[in-house]
Amino acid sequence: MPNLPTDVIISDILIRVPTKTAARSNSACMEWLALLSTRDFEKAHCHAH
Repeated sequence: MPNLPTDVIISDILIRVPTKTAARSNSACMEWLALLSTRDFEKAHCHAH
């Protein structure tokens, strides 16, 4: 399976998961940690919920 583009991960997957799950997801890899630590992700996640 090919790698998913980061924008797909953000816009279609991670912003839809519950907050606790998103917080735990930051330990999946360094890229996700960086992604989940951004203010843009936080805003998108809050807006989606």
